[in-house]
Amino acid sequence: MAVAGSLTYDTKIDKKGFEKGVNSLKTNVAKVGKDIAIAVGAITTATAGEVAGIVTASVKARGELEQNIGGVETLVKDSADKVIQNANNAYKTAGLSANDYMQNVTSFSASLLQSTAGDTQKAADIADMAMIDMSDNANKMGTSMESITVAYQGFAKQNYTMLDNLKLGYGGTKTEMERLLKDAQKITGIKYDISNLSDVYEAIHVIQEELGITGTTALEAEKTLTGSINALKASWNNFLSGSGNLEQVVDSAEIAFENIMRIVNEAIPNIVTNLSKSLPKLIDLGGKLINSIISGIIENLPMLMESAGKILNGLIQAIVSYLPQLIPVAVQVLQTLVTGLLQNLPLILQTGIQVIAQLIVGIAQMLPSLIPQIVDCVILIAETLLDNIDLIIDAGIQLLFRIGRTD
Repeated sequence: MAVAGSLTYDTKIDKKGFEKGVNSLKTNVAKVGKDIAIAVGAITTATAGEVAGIVTASVKARGELEQNIGGVETLVKDSADKVIQNANNAYKTAGLSANDYMQNVTSFSASLLQSTAGDTQKAADIADMAMIDMSDNANKMGTSMESITVAYQGFAKQNYTMLDNLKLGYGGTKTEMERLLKDAQKITGIKYDISNLSDVYEAIHVIQEELGITGTTALEAEKTLTGSINALKASWNNFLSGSGNLEQVVDSAEIAFENIMRIVNEAIPNIVTNLSKSLPKLIDLGGKLINSIISGIIENLPMLMESAGKILNGLIQAIVSYLPQLIPVAVQVLQTLVTGLLQNLPLILQTGIQVIAQLIVGIAQMLPSLIPQIVDCVILIAETLLDNIDLIIDAGIQLLFRIGRTD
């Protein structure tokens, strides 16, 4: 059950117990999903240092947001609200925070406005399409978002050397971009002009749609762990900057944890099953290995004993061969020790006598205080014996009685 955001579930190692624990955990996810973001916030604000870190991140994100909004308002003017709204939803549609979305849009908005003859509404729509296409390409083709962003920014400058970054089957040349536009025209019947950035972005969108790339980011934000984690990160950044709210973070966290539990539910039983199937083989292999080791030791034991005997004989022979040289050295060492002892014997004796004399003097000085303590000790022993004389006599009689019975 769920108590204050905690989970209790069966964690037995056997397969049934493990599956029961996983199912219990999965059942409780829905109940505690709304508490996830609050719990995360509580953890991250546990210390003053962490609070300061969140405040700093929030201030930084807010400052970036204000700057990005200013850039959007300058470029697209009346359509700024539309771009900002698209940016706020980008955590789901493009897996990006509002700040990242607007930074990328402003990098090619000027060229996009020229290609749309100043139509800010159309420019906003094309920009949103391009941002989603960029994210879809990164998710589907595995290219980094940074490389794709550089390519799209290059297209705004009529630089097509990065076209191959999109991995759509076209090389990084102007001729290849023209081929892409012709292929898009065959699909839609619309003629695309390479000198018009809006046409270029729309043609790329057509090709990606034809290849099944379009919409993968939004789908992955719902269905895959990586996509849902990216959406959660983006929604958290939006919350820090003020462009999003806690409810979006909670919703993203619920989706992410649902994907986590789905993966756990799918993976763990397979792991348990595979381990169960492989366990007999592992045990058999271990038994064979141990038997092989023991058999090898037994088979080679005579050779090992022979080698050990040779080593021992070699040591003995070495000692015997060096014994004539060792004896004079040992005698010399012994002679040196005896000579040193005899030379220092008067000093040793004198030191010993001084120690004994000091002990005697010390004892004599303490006798006035020691004698009363000794007398008190004797008296205490005598009184204790007298107080317990009956017990002592009784014990002695029983001892004699038992000795007599033994005889």
